[in-house]
Amino acid sequence: MTTALPRWSVADVHESLTARSFVDAMERLGADVARLGVLFDEHGIRAIEPRDVTAADGLAADAVIDAYNESMDLMSVLESCIYATVSTNTRD
Repeated sequence: MTTALPRWSVADVHESLTARSFVDAMERLGADVARLGVLFDEHGIRAIEPRDVTAADGLAADAVIDAYNESMDLMSVLESCIYATVSTNTRD
């Protein structure tokens, strides 16, 4: 008797790497990255000379960190789906 090996499945998240849900999530991540770039520019977040911190810096940090974390959460799910699919299926 041959026992079937377990199979990885991320179908509860995205059925496949070509599923509409996955493609939509990839497009959303691309848009999120573009928005993050605009948000960084809007708040002047870049390499600068050292200076005293202001209250506006705290508000800017809150806005940018929240947006960044949301994008990273989405990217983490997508990355996991891609890795689980590609690393466990030699046909992909």
